[in-house]
Amino acid sequence: MVLQSIKMALKAILASKTRSFLTMLGIIIGVFSLVVLVSLVNGATGYVTDSIDTFGNDYLELSVYNDKGLPVDDEELRNLEKMEVINELTPELTTNATFSADGIEKKGTLRGVNSAYFMLENVNVEFGRDLNTVDVENASKVAVINLKTAQELFKKNDAVGEHFKINGVEYQVVGIQNDQDGSFTAMITNEGYFVYIPQTAYLRQFKYDTDDGGYTTILLSVNGDVNAAKDELNDYFYKRFNNDKDAFSIVTMDELKGVLNGITTALAVVFGGVAAISLLVGGIGIMNIMLVSVTERTKEIGIRKAIGASKKSILLQFLIEAFVISITGCLIGLVFSYLFVGLANLIVQLLDIKLHFDIPFYAILSSVSFSLLVGLAFGIYPANKAAKKKPIEALRYDG
Repeated sequence: MVLQSIKMALKAILASKTRSFLTMLGIIIGVFSLVVLVSLVNGATGYVTDSIDTFGNDYLELSVYNDKGLPVDDEELRNLEKMEVINELTPELTTNATFSADGIEKKGTLRGVNSAYFMLENVNVEFGRDLNTVDVENASKVAVINLKTAQELFKKNDAVGEHFKINGVEYQVVGIQNDQDGSFTAMITNEGYFVYIPQTAYLRQFKYDTDDGGYTTILLSVNGDVNAAKDELNDYFYKRFNNDKDAFSIVTMDELKGVLNGITTALAVVFGGVAAISLLVGGIGIMNIMLVSVTERTKEIGIRKAIGASKKSILLQFLIEAFVISITGCLIGLVFSYLFVGLANLIVQLLDIKLHFDIPFYAILSSVSFSLLVGLAFGIYPANKAAKKKPIEALRYDG
């Protein structure tokens, strides 16, 4: 009986292909939205998480929000370097600046750092060298620039030895960062203009006095257990900043990934809501077309009941029809999703971006389950209405 009902449902759907497709459209869009958005978010999250992992588990970032009149200055950095838990550290001074050479001018991000920065931030220098201790000690006017800056200012990749100006002050290029090395830093920098100079040169050029303002961002790598090191540093700065835990924060890579996962979860909920709305709209469309179908086939229902069809068989026939419409729309949506994700992977591959999108099984399972639920929820009323029709009244119906 079920097989016969499925055949009749398919025959009814194929009898009006355009109307059936338009009925499925809400389901198709809902499934497509759910699967594609989840796949894109998962792919991007996986890429960023893998990139964060390149920093290593010994990485910490200190942010100072209120120094309580006790700025983190150069002397404080020297004191921190003496702590057994500290392996390497670098302050990070950041500002917007203008870079110019041969009449070409670009606005970008300038960072004042020391020699440890390139190891801590996993900055890969493709041409030349990174900044060293001598550069920092002498406040040398040398710079490492990213590949995009080299290409735009000097029209070549290897611009080592070239001179350019930062806000009118001349510097020499000693290294070129590889923007395409797949690291988290490269991902951030490959769309903009980035220049790194010794922190001492930055302080001198911008007349920044650490005794007054202090460093507000410090990157550190630690020895031993990262959580134990974080606890020790928390105690240290808690006492330094007058027992004010809100004056600073210390973040580990695991915590950063936790924040990222929280954002991902929130996005998944939002995208799931958008997809659910589309599926509900599709369900309303199914109910609408099934009610029309019941009305159009009133005489057929009357004839079937007159020759002995039970209420249950009529109910099952129309319910299966709603299910078939819903699951067919789901399958079409999944096919479109696979095509779109495949196209997205092809595009990122052509752009040489180390990013890959996969459709997670739970997204497929959720789509199919929700589609079946929609078919049941919105098909049961029209099916029940058809099953309740009285044979005599149905046979008299003229339409």
